[in-house]
Amino acid sequence: ENLMVDVNARACSKLVDRATRIVQDVLGLDRPAARALLDRAEGRVKTAIAMHVRGVDRPTAQRLLSASNGHIRPHLDPKSQPPMAEGTA
Repeated sequence: ENLMVDVNARACSKLVDRATRIVQDVLGLDRPAARALLDRAEGRVKTAIAMHVRGVDRPTAQRLLSASNGHIRPHLDPKSQPPMAEGTA
């Protein structure tokens, strides 16, 4: 399923709601958990998803996304080994 995950969830309440629903749908979280995760990810949907699936903090999730050219798909399966960013091991 193609979802618009490059959402600035801090731009307006409509986008906050959309980002929250995307995180809920992708990760199966309830609304409060999805909002809390988005807050820790500074409103970035892809970062929030990578944080949750990989069990990492925001800076690490951002490095992982950078190493995969911003693509979230390699991070959706917790068993897969996506490319690691420099300085991570």
